[in-house]
Amino acid sequence: YLGFNNLGPNGIGALMAVLWDNETLTSLHIYHNNIGNAGAGKCAEAFRHNRSLQELDLSANDIGNSGMTKIADALKINQSLQVLKLYKNNASDAGAEKFALALTENTSLQRLYLGSNAIGDDGAQKFIESIGENCALRSLDLYGNRVSQSLQTKIKGLIAAPKMQPIWRQLLPE
Repeated sequence: YLGFNNLGPNGIGALMAVLWDNETLTSLHIYHNNIGNAGAGKCAEAFRHNRSLQELDLSANDIGNSGMTKIADALKINQSLQVLKLYKNNASDAGAEKFALALTENTSLQRLYLGSNAIGDDGAQKFIESIGENCALRSLDLYGNRVSQSLQTKIKGLIAAPKMQPIWRQLLPE
């Protein structure tokens, strides 16, 4: 837990250099460190190579859409990360779209937290279009964005649907 240390892009770069080949660290919380888009790029590059990290918290780091895009692109390659927290950054619909596309290729991410950003219904719709491709996703938090309740409910239903399939198979005659 390294939150509130004002690491900035340079400090996070040094930390991420260690993460490249680390095989034991499974959880890293670096929230509120002012890493910005440059630091997000360094994080993304590190977890393209890392195979042990399962949880990463980059909340409240002033990461905009360009940093979000780098992180989303890294998710296409990384298959160990299960929880990604990006609360209170500057993601908009464009950033959400990149994550939605990444979810069609990533099979490990189970929980994605994008609460309190600037995502609207357009970004939420992109998740709706791609969620069926990723059976691993079990939670998508868009609370505190500009997403309508109806789309949030639809997303929750789509995420829950794969879990219900074994039950439906038992209940429905063939």
